[in-house]
This record gives sequence, structure tokens and C-alpha cells, in this order.
Amino acid sequence: MEKKLFTNQIKIATTPDKTKQVLANPTNLLNWVPEITLVDFDGQSYMLTRKTPALNGVEKLQVVQHKDTVIYQIVGTKAKYQIEFEVVNLGDETLLNETVIIDSFDSHLPLELFVPIAKHALNGNLKHLRDYIELT
Repeated sequence: MEKKLFTNQIKIATTPDKTKQVLANPTNLLNWVPEITLVDFDGQSYMLTRKTPALNGVEKLQVVQHKDTVIYQIVGTKAKYQIEFEVVNLGDETLLNETVIIDSFDSHLPLELFVPIAKHALNGNLKHLRDYIELT
């Protein structure tokens, strides 16, 4: 059922390489996703634990990198999805496109109602990411 749900964008005053470096290391999620309290690596994937109830309380994350894209492949108890971060060089800043693609979704909340909530939450996290990258 792979379906593109939405794309968020943000400009970051840094290089594409620095942006990709931060995204490629999931332990950095602790610095820009306030809901995540634990990132644990088991040798093949990362286990993400959140402090507040979410669609998936615990998620398994694998990172795939391509030239200008970092992809988070996420599997949880109720949803399986991908977040594709496309990094675009704008000279003295970077444009980051974040696209969410759902593979499976099992919730009492209809997907049509879930999408705007998720888009808003992930857009807030992008702002935290921008602030984290620009301050480091």
C-alpha cells in the first residue's frame, strides 16, 4: 500500500554534507525530536522509544543513504513508513525536503485525519533539526 502522505520543507544555514551527517546518525534524534527518549542500536537497526504515547510507542529504524537522500525506514506495531530526507544545495544554505511515505497503517484513527497531525508534528521537528544543526 505504499502511499506518499506529505512533504515538509525547511532551509538550513549549513552545508548539505553537515545536514546529511546529522541525519545519518539516528542517535542525533535525541537532540531534535523531543518525544524520543532512547535510541538503542542492536547492531543492525535502531530502536526508538518515545516518552509520550504515539502511533508506535517503540519503533525499529534503519537508515539508507544515497547521494542526496537519507531515508529512515521505520517499522512499528501499528505503522510501517519511510521518511525521505532530500538534501538540496542552495549555495550558502541547504533546502531539506522531508517526504513521508506510508507502507502500512493500522489505527482506529482514519489516515485522512492522521496526516495533518503528523505533518504538523514532523514540521515542528524539522524546526528543531534546523536549530540543532545551526547551533553545532
